[in-house]
Amino acid sequence: MSMNLKEKLKVAKERNEFRVLKDLILSKNDIKEYEIIQEDIDYQAVIDIAFERQVLLKNECDARIMKKNFKSFVSGIDDNEDLTFCTSTIDNVFFIRLQAGIIKRNIDFFWGDERLYKNSQDRIFFSEKKNKGFTVLKSEYGLEVAEW
Repeated sequence: MSMNLKEKLKVAKERNEFRVLKDLILSKNDIKEYEIIQEDIDYQAVIDIAFERQVLLKNECDARIMKKNFKSFVSGIDDNEDLTFCTSTIDNVFFIRLQAGIIKRNIDFFWGDERLYKNSQDRIFFSEKKNKGFTVLKSEYGLEVAEW
């Protein structure tokens, strides 16, 4: 198979996976399709920002316990400010940007929906300028949590 064809198949698969995620978000929220924006962001760059702020919760393995802290974080963000969150499939990582008000109105979905997080327990949320963020990353020692 030529590299060009392989690349086209990879792009088609990624588009299809994003479409499934987009349809899920649309089905669970009263929003328009144009409000869901896929961002092209380097995963490692986001992790690097959070790294110095991370605190280890040793032997804790369930990211869902941080929901209360996440609610506090998101409540401090203006409804019209954009927040980007990370979700993944088996083959791809997606960064999706929405207005914070959309996330606030459906915290249970954006924090804990099994279909959004079936491939990773990590929770990554940050503002457009990356000057505000909330991450919960699962590690071999427990949860690594950061808020800025």
